[in-house]
Parts: sequence; C-alpha cells; structure tokens
Amino acid sequence: MQKKGLTPGATVTHNGVSFKWPDVPAGTPDNVAGQAAIQTSTLGNQLSFIGAGVSNQNGTGAVVYSDGSVQEFSVQFDNYASPVPSGENVVARFDYRNTPSGPANFGHNYQVLYDQVTLDPSKTVSAVILPDNSRIHHFSMAFVTTSANDMKTLIASMGEKGEIKNDTAAHKLNIHLKAVSHYEEKGAAEKVVKHMKLFKQLLKQLKDQDSIADNAYQRLTADTNYIIKKMGIKTV
Repeated sequence: MQKKGLTPGATVTHNGVSFKWPDVPAGTPDNVAGQAAIQTSTLGNQLSFIGAGVSNQNGTGAVVYSDGSVQEFSVQFDNYASPVPSGENVVARFDYRNTPSGPANFGHNYQVLYDQVTLDPSKTVSAVILPDNSRIHHFSMAFVTTSANDMKTLIASMGEKGEIKNDTAAHKLNIHLKAVSHYEEKGAAEKVVKHMKLFKQLLKQLKDQDSIADNAYQRLTADTNYIIKKMGIKTV
C-alpha cells in the first residue's frame, strides 16, 4: 500500500477529490465496517467515499442536515479481491494484502474503490450515517464543492464560524469567485482554470497572513483543485 501512496495520514486523490487516508498504527483497524454516525458541520454539493466490499456490496445511508431534514443515499463497492479492475472507480490496486504476520495472498488483485453522492449545497450537513452493511468497509470520506457559486456559500458559512477571520479576506475570495462563476456559466474552461489558479495563490497569501484558518484553507484548496480537474485542462 505504501507504494500506492496509501500511508497513514497521507492525502489520496481520486477523480479530483482529496481524501485523508486513516492515520492509525500498523495492525489496527483503519476503516469503518457497517453503520456508524459521523458528526460534522460543513457544506458541499458532493460527498465522496473510498471503500471496498466483501463480495460486491451496496447499501443505503443517510445525510442529516442541520435543519433536521434527512437525505438517503446509496453507495456501491465491488469486491475488494477481484481479478478484473472495477473501471474508473479503482483508487488503487495491490498484488497482495497485509496480515498480522506480514504480506500474504499474493496474486489476488486487491483494490480500494470510489463512490460519490450528490448533496444539497444550500444546507449544512450535521451528520453522515453510513449504511448498515458490515460487508462494506469505508476508509475515508470527503466533502466537495463543485462550482464557484457554491464555494461562495461555503465561504459565507466559514465566515460565520470564524474560519475566515475578517470581512476583507472574505471579500477578496468572493471577488475571484464571482469572475469564475461568470466563466463557468459561459463554458470558458481555460479562463476558469486561470482564475482558480490565481484563487489558490490568494488562499496561500491569506493563510500566510493568518486571515484564514488551516481547515478552511485545506478545504478551499481541495475544492479549487477539484474544479480545475473538472475543467479537463492540464496545468503546470
């Protein structure tokens, strides 16, 4: 797994989404099997998962919003041991698996997989309830804001929480995103990418000035990278 970049606490990127791999000691559980309620307080219009099934599995979970409404969702993960890769959903594949006594079961072609769920970007998520299926193993999840317009809503929420520490910083961020929204509506991909790269530079400046909290910086940077990736234009 180390060769694939799946090391404790590492950032793992798939389909433009950045995940944090579980930061746990070797030999201890690094995933959630079955139903669990994960508390949070964030916005986004996409919830993404890294997971795997014991045999091909699907399950129904739920997102609980802060207004009390509940949105059910479905996820599907193919068998973690499969001779045939599961297409674009494959995050990584391995020739063996780790056991308490060391690497074993060579040649079985193990894999961890990706799935995603659409959310209501206008609502704050207060909890994610994973499916009641112990044969689904979730390793990580990530919220993503997939458009500049929805990022402005996220910035407003971050400002209310004090994660963006002053109105000047919020104003600078929103000015950039206003331009990006304009170019997104026109389908001008190159200009979207150009302005989002400038937005990343602004985020770094604000972080260096202590005008934005680290968690807000990490989230907005991840969302920016997703939008750039979504545009399908290679950048240096």
